[in-house]
Amino acid sequence: SSGINAEWPLRPGVPVSSALCECPEMIGSSARCAKNYNGILFEMLGLDGSMFNNVVDNLDWKSLKTILYGLTKAVCGVKNGKDCVLETSKMYSLGGKLIDNTFSGDDGCLSLRRVE
Repeated sequence: SSGINAEWPLRPGVPVSSALCECPEMIGSSARCAKNYNGILFEMLGLDGSMFNNVVDNLDWKSLKTILYGLTKAVCGVKNGKDCVLETSKMYSLGGKLIDNTFSGDDGCLSLRRVE
């Protein structure tokens, strides 16, 4: 596991990733929760839950869990003195900035608006 890092407050994904490193079984538990969810919140809010049900019913859960377990294994730990969870969090933050810039109309280097 990566341990506590002073940059955590600036990187909201770090605690979640670190928790997954400590307990990767959360992936399977979350999948079971989604598959077994009774939709009560949709009902309480008067919303149509059919899209959620369609996704849950048609998702390849085994493949998704395999991918998530693989990503978790790759992200957890330290390599060359660097905390892999923190380094990966930086990458996700940069990806988020790319998406934000794209949708805000920015056409600089960190935007997909430049793609033809």
